[in-house]
Amino acid sequence: LCLSLPQAGLPEEVMEDNKGGEERPKWNNKAEYLLTCIGFAVGVGNVWRFPYLCQIYGGGAFLIPYLIALVFQGLPLLYLELAIGQRLRMGSIGVWNSISPYLGGVGVASMVVSFSVCLFYNTIVAWVLWYLFNSFQEPLPWSQCPLNHNNTGMKRFEYIMAFGGLISFSSYNSQKNDCERDAVVVGVINSATSIYASIPIFAILGFKAHTNYVTCLNGNILELTNEFDISDMNITVENYQQWFDSLNGTHPSRVSNLNLKTCDMQTFLDQSASGTGLAFIVFTEAVISMPGSQVWAVLFFVMLFSLGLSSMFGNLEGVLTPLHDLKLVPKWMPNELFTGKTIICLVLFLVALIFCLGSGNYWLEIFNSYVGSIPFLIIAFFEIIAVVYIYGIGRFSDDLEFMTGRRPNIFWKVCWLVISPLMLFVVLVAYVAVQAQTHPTYPAWNPDYVSAAFPNLLLWDLQSWDPSPFFPQNSLDSSQN
Repeated sequence: LCLSLPQAGLPEEVMEDNKGGEERPKWNNKAEYLLTCIGFAVGVGNVWRFPYLCQIYGGGAFLIPYLIALVFQGLPLLYLELAIGQRLRMGSIGVWNSISPYLGGVGVASMVVSFSVCLFYNTIVAWVLWYLFNSFQEPLPWSQCPLNHNNTGMKRFEYIMAFGGLISFSSYNSQKNDCERDAVVVGVINSATSIYASIPIFAILGFKAHTNYVTCLNGNILELTNEFDISDMNITVENYQQWFDSLNGTHPSRVSNLNLKTCDMQTFLDQSASGTGLAFIVFTEAVISMPGSQVWAVLFFVMLFSLGLSSMFGNLEGVLTPLHDLKLVPKWMPNELFTGKTIICLVLFLVALIFCLGSGNYWLEIFNSYVGSIPFLIIAFFEIIAVVYIYGIGRFSDDLEFMTGRRPNIFWKVCWLVISPLMLFVVLVAYVAVQAQTHPTYPAWNPDYVSAAFPNLLLWDLQSWDPSPFFPQNSLDSSQN
């Protein structure tokens, strides 16, 4: 393989992407760069997906595999992307083409997946804005009736790596920059935010479960009061179980004929949602019963808007920087017109209109579930293989010494050589095995009007955008309500 890089460690011969004589822009300061990376890394998934995963997978026990994956897979891959982008000073396509022309598909896959994520991510930000503007009303509009029940079901966890955004951001760094420290700072802050955000989210879910529990008991109390002509206020939430046991022991037939509900606090806690279901259904219902509901609603949706917008910048940068580096823009056309302000954003806007149709939530669910799953695992796997085994761990270590002043320690080398690619491969195989057994699904509002043929074709198209191998499924089970 013919590598186009100079020998590492030669300060005067570092590679600059300036074939046309133009110098690549740089960040104004280190804080600007770090805040941009953190804003990209910390997204809506930290707030509405991570707490849900903690709850359904054992609470605190979930942190054990999470921290293992963070230390041995997340941080090494984050460090690798920041380092290779900073060293070569190119976007995702240019970086992998420089390592080997045969790896250009990895860069193309990153750009296409980033483009696909931009399509539906903007729709989520628009939903947040809709709820934010309506939060200034008194009373809150959703206190009367659920306006947007068909907006539930979106499940997304943040994939900040392997999508090209971090490579693009680090490509605007000076080559003399401590990218190891940057990777640790960004990774730790991202994970700490996820854990910290779980505290108020769990409080909201607990408040909502307690409210539903009390409402359920009050309904049963009303049934018992009317049936047995008991004076009001005799049966309360605190002594309901005693009254129920007493009446059921003396009049079991009459009690069994009542329409009493099963009120269990744990059941209500287990009914929590994630994604848009948490943000636009559970939280909006819970905030109605809270004092100062308008204030809490405004603060919550301002936070979601900030998280979504900052992540959107990174996704869009994963598209714009590779296009700019490919020199696809004619010389007579300003770069900003093509890549920044008009054409690309206009194309994204027009294509994303499909998510605003009556079937928009189905489109969003399919894109969200399958655009960032297998492609993410495959791209990340080939990125590590490309740097460690094609570019060479020795040469990469020389580059890191040139940029940071020190060679990578044994932990980073072992992770890059064995642990990280092995973990990615195992997760990929496990994911494909699960999909082969359960088949891809999407939630249907009315399963009587679901056709499996077209969604199945769409899933083929979505996953074939990744130039890496695709594992087809036989059928699509769309009857999940």
